[in-house]
Amino acid sequence: MTEVADIIAGFQILNKYPECGICAEHDIIYVGPSDSEQVNEEDKAQLLKLGFHLEDDVGWAKFV
Repeated sequence: MTEVADIIAGFQILNKYPECGICAEHDIIYVGPSDSEQVNEEDKAQLLKLGFHLEDDVGWAKFV
């Protein structure tokens, strides 16, 4: 997948969870619920494969 496709796939995974917010800074996108326990283990594994990482109290993040 391309990086854009990875971002879209990650957004699609996280969109099914309540309180799925999004914000961005200079070179990073934050998305998803800030409570990592809301995301099931299968989705967590897929997000990691897509290049996302978990940031404490913020949610899932991806450098762009």
